[in-house]
Amino acid sequence: MLDLLIVAAMVFAGYAGGSSWLVFAGAAAMTAGGWWEKMRLLRQQPRVALSKKMTAYLLVGVVINLGFTVAGYIAGSVLRRWLVQ
Repeated sequence: MLDLLIVAAMVFAGYAGGSSWLVFAGAAAMTAGGWWEKMRLLRQQPRVALSKKMTAYLLVGVVINLGFTVAGYIAGSVLRRWLVQ
């Protein structure tokens, strides 16, 4: 649900003409929300080492989240231009 809320906020930011830097904040929030539980489990016993596989999942997740936030921002911008005309 947090992801949908963040993407909706990106659509609103694009519609309102907000700064494009908000896209990075949205992607960071989506990543933090998705990985919060995984990082909490890494601190519990028995400890699981941070592996290359987990690092790859994190990096791919960041790229995917960035793609979703960029798409939401662009959709809001297109919607604004479409409704203003």
